[in-house]
Formats: sequence, C-alpha cells, structure tokens
Amino acid sequence: MAQLLVRRPTLLPDRLRARLRTGGTVQRAMLFAGAVLTTLFVLTALLGPLLAPYGFAQLQNGEGLFGSQQAPSGAHPLGTTIAGYDVLSRTVWGARTALEIILAALLLSVIPGTVLGLASGYLGGRLDRLLVGLADALYAFPPLLLAIVMSIVISGGQSSLVGGSARRPARSPWPSYRSTSESYGPR
Repeated sequence: MAQLLVRRPTLLPDRLRARLRTGGTVQRAMLFAGAVLTTLFVLTALLGPLLAPYGFAQLQNGEGLFGSQQAPSGAHPLGTTIAGYDVLSRTVWGARTALEIILAALLLSVIPGTVLGLASGYLGGRLDRLLVGLADALYAFPPLLLAIVMSIVISGGQSSLVGGSARRPARSPWPSYRSTSESYGPR
C-alpha cells in the first residue's frame, strides 16, 4: 500500500504562503511605506530651497508675471493659483512650515510630559495622584469639545486669530508621555 504523495505545483513557496497568512508581511509593507513617505516629506522640507523652482511669495520671473490659474507646464509643473503663485513652490515651502510646526508641537508635549512623569513617578504621593487625575480628565474629555472651549476661553468669546489658532493645540498628548516616563520611577 504505497501511497504516493503528489505535491501540487504552487506559485509561492510554503514559507511565503505561511507568512502571508499571518499578516506580518502586510504590516511590514505598511511600515516600510510609511517610513518612505515620512523620509520623502522630511527631505522635501529640509531641501526646500534647493527643490522649489521659485520663492514662496514669488509672482514673476525674468519673463514677467506667472499668470493666474495656469495649467501645469514645464515652467510650472503643478500650475499656478488664482493669485498667480507657483503651486509646486508653495507646496515645498509649506512642507518646511509644516515640519517646523510638527517639531514644535512634539517638543512642547514631550518635554513637559516627560518632566511631569518623572516627577510623578519619583516623588509619588499627592503629586502622583494629582497628575494622574489631571491626565485621566484630559483623556476623558472629548478633544473637539476641549478645543472649542479652550478657543472660547483664550479669545474671551471674540473671534480672533489667537482664539482660532488655539483650537488645534488644545489637546496635548503630554499625558501619554507622562505615563510612559512615570513607569520608570522608583516604587
């Protein structure tokens, strides 16, 4: 009773099929794609002056004005805006501004969160309970509602640039940094 085991020909090896089934490959591919996009964004922001064909507020070159709402061309790969600005240049310079805001927001949340977390974890007691309660309150409060309330409080009920700009940073991620650094304190 010899039984012959006949293997069906497959396009993928067994190891690769097993990996695809577990989903590790998809996660790795998503991680790689995110890393590539982040690297491209940061390089674009850092090399902005070299990559942008025109200045941020430049409306003309040696040949004259750019023109309003020009279609993409060799001179303007993404066209021009209603005001006549080159869209590619504005996008590259905007990436630079966005990177500066990202770094400022990161530093303004990581540094206080880490300091408070270290103090809370090391000192413990009432300070720890107070900071944990504050962090829990921030997590429990809906972020959009907190942003609206902070905007109204900062602007004094008036519509203004200061009140409007306070809407986004109203919800700081410092509680998560505080919790992380607190876990390293002595017990």
